Amino acid sequence: MAEDEGLDRLMRRCMVLMLFRSFAQSETLFPDMRSDASGRFSLDIAEGTNLLFSPIREEQ
Repeated sequence: MAEDEGLDRLMRRCMVLMLFRSFAQSETLFPDMRSDASGRFSLDIAEGTNLLFSPIREEQ
């Protein structure tokens, strides 16, 4: 977990917001990954829809 890795509350909140932004493919910071809704999460810094990230495979 991020907290175990030494990330403080502000850094963990920034990470949540960065990942949330990635839900829309047009806004993502990870163009080679796709995100799908997968349940819910609840942390001390945020709660909402859990995202499952998977690589986008190009058709050949």
